[in-house]
Amino acid sequence: VLFIGVHIIGGDYHEEEWRRRHRQSFIWTRNSLKRHSGEMDAVVLLGHARRNWKHEDYFDPLLVLIDENYGDIPFMYCHGDGHVYNVREKYMNFLDVEVNSGKKAPPIKVTISYEHVERAKMKFSIDQRGGKY
Repeated sequence: VLFIGVHIIGGDYHEEEWRRRHRQSFIWTRNSLKRHSGEMDAVVLLGHARRNWKHEDYFDPLLVLIDENYGDIPFMYCHGDGHVYNVREKYMNFLDVEVNSGKKAPPIKVTISYEHVERAKMKFSIDQRGGKY
């Protein structure tokens, strides 16, 4: 499993600064995926902000990259921006997980397992560990 930390933040929108940061994060992500291509069975992206229009210049090209090159590999984007537990499967192999505020719940426990031998059948199981969800 490849873990990639990305600098995707929430807060006040500063277009020029954010576009530069998103471009750098996309290049980091693309290079990390390329460097480990053939070695990874799943990818976990760790950031802060939830997916929304402020971050489309990172996520839009990322989803194209995934679709064109890594369509058989499951991806999870784990973030905490909204501070309310929520799991959304936006695309067939892209799971969007928002964790609760650290004051409200313990860390989640994620298990990545195979349903079958095929990589495309891998799945993420999330244990909320008794959190106030």
